[in-house]
Amino acid sequence: MADVLFIRPSYDTITSTLHQWADDVVSALQGSGAHNCRELSGARATRVNTDTQLQQPTDCVVFYGHGDNGHLFSQHGPAALDQANDHRLARKLVYVVACDSAQSLGQDAVSKGAKAYIGYNDLFGIVWGGPETWFRRAANACILWMIAPPPNVVPSCAAAVNFAKSTYDHAIHYYSRGGGVGHYNHALAAAWLRWNRDSLVRIGDGNALL
Repeated sequence: MADVLFIRPSYDTITSTLHQWADDVVSALQGSGAHNCRELSGARATRVNTDTQLQQPTDCVVFYGHGDNGHLFSQHGPAALDQANDHRLARKLVYVVACDSAQSLGQDAVSKGAKAYIGYNDLFGIVWGGPETWFRRAANACILWMIAPPPNVVPSCAAAVNFAKSTYDHAIHYYSRGGGVGHYNHALAAAWLRWNRDSLVRIGDGNALL
């Protein structure tokens, strides 16, 4: 059983959208019967609360929100996580849906003992409207696969990233050569899905488990 800390601020269009996507993951965790989920949601997603929660037993940290190469931004005030407090991620698996954070923050966290850091090393794009369903599915695929893996499969984070990239591949195919061709914004959707797929990386131990 894993103790999961889920941080998801909600203060603008993008974070509100990601907050909704995260409902799928929180529901899966709560319904799994195999994991405990603690949330810092909306106004509770602050630096102080993050530091406090990370002093409790925690196996995995999940963040959905805004980021840059050195920060994961809180609801307000100082960043929820940056290189001044990422030592608190030691011995933890980290999954992040945010721009850029795998560039520097992920590398730094792993150098300080995080088991693995899964996130995006460039911008994370969303195309709203019909394509949003595919963006949501692909962004959630990695962590949902680790929560409920197929039978007789070791749910390592390396395998989970491969599954997420295959989910992106299906979405890209739909909007570039499948049934999504001709839909409004189909070319833009395919381009951003491809961008997100290529920006998704795993740093650290590929064998790490939830």
